[in-house]
Amino acid sequence: MKRNLLPYIIGMGALLAGGLSSCSEEETPSLSGEAGTVLFQGMLESAKVTSRAGENYIIMGSNSDKFGDIHILQKCESSSPEEEYSCIYELASGVQGLLNPKGGSPLQWKGTDIKHTFYAWTEPVAGSTPDGGVHMDDEIQGKGTVVFGTQEKTGTDNLGLEQFIVAKTNEISYSTNGSYVGLHFYRPVVKIGLDSLIHINGDGSRTALKKCTITFPNLYKKADFDVRKEAWNGEDGDVWIEATSSSEYEKGVTWEWEKPDQEKDTLKYMLYVHPFVFKEGTNEEEQPGYFTITAEVEKSGGDYEAKTYRGTLAGNSQITELKAGQFMKMNLAVADGKVAGVGSYIVDWNTGAVATVPHKRAGVYTQEDAKELLAALQENPADIPAYFYEEDAEGEKVIHIYTHMDWSSLMKELAIPEGYVLDGGGYYIKFGEGGSLSGDFENVYTPEGTEYFPTNN
Repeated sequence: MKRNLLPYIIGMGALLAGGLSSCSEEETPSLSGEAGTVLFQGMLESAKVTSRAGENYIIMGSNSDKFGDIHILQKCESSSPEEEYSCIYELASGVQGLLNPKGGSPLQWKGTDIKHTFYAWTEPVAGSTPDGGVHMDDEIQGKGTVVFGTQEKTGTDNLGLEQFIVAKTNEISYSTNGSYVGLHFYRPVVKIGLDSLIHINGDGSRTALKKCTITFPNLYKKADFDVRKEAWNGEDGDVWIEATSSSEYEKGVTWEWEKPDQEKDTLKYMLYVHPFVFKEGTNEEEQPGYFTITAEVEKSGGDYEAKTYRGTLAGNSQITELKAGQFMKMNLAVADGKVAGVGSYIVDWNTGAVATVPHKRAGVYTQEDAKELLAALQENPADIPAYFYEEDAEGEKVIHIYTHMDWSSLMKELAIPEGYVLDGGGYYIKFGEGGSLSGDFENVYTPEGTEYFPTNN
């Protein structure tokens, strides 16, 4: 990686010394002038709101996140064939970022000028006969298979794919680096959360659904994982390891989603999958971003029936793919056999409990909603229907947009009333000739993909 390691000036030496039995390291001769113990500090990439460019790291142990056993593999180019050593580490108690060997002696520098490469990873897995998680090879250390799914399906004791992290250093030596090695961890998977699912009834009313089955038929169920594999990121010149899909694995990720009743009841709320581009090819039903939703909806007379709705993530001009380490939240609306509205946005990856979200989220989900909102803004802006907006802490009424809007009938300037904010959510508005907006609005784009600003700016 083309980034300098940070100088970590903290008192780790005493904590790593003395009284520990040997780890899974081969016997090596003592070298004259050898630097001794390798001291590790772990840092975790905390957010991937845009892309891999623009790093944002937090020191591990500075919050309540837990990662379990951290496996570290040390490769030395001191002879042929290359030598490898390994040990299991864990976050130390009381010293942020410090990784201590777990029941064994710490890894050692094999010489002052010998080049070393360090690989680190976690292996969260769901029980003895798991449905998902990280399954490592019994013979080749650092190789395995990742099986995707929800937190419930990929781990136990809160250690599912939420806590799957990996790191790799460049070739370093003690003489150029010193004792301290910074391990910059990142998440090689992506996370998807569904905040709300709204069913638009035949009379235009909305019903919040609390459970459904979402299927991504074109996403891999499994992926190969190899800490030694270098994958070119293609954006900022960095080289990263990642879980890579193999064509031999079956496709079709099924998500039994349930909206959490409490902040900590999130086992089925999140889905963890391989990074993917939403749109590949011309056939929508064969694209990675294509999905179906099956849910029980109420019929007239009070009976319920299972209905299936079809949609795609490819309609958002601002988000075209999910990269490793990114977390996408969605709000969905379904009607007439189709997903009528998709609101998706990238947020900071947070391992804490999710915030409580409303069971019925106001906003614009369909083109019919868009027409109704436009009519209200033109004819009676002082009395906009309450199901189009939410009041924020400052008392402003925020109109959320969860779909592209065709306002081509608008041929003049339209003012957003005082006290309201139009949040476009990254979607576009198509205006007619001479059509424009004034007032308070944000995150609105043109059909060409450029952010829209008032004509007088």
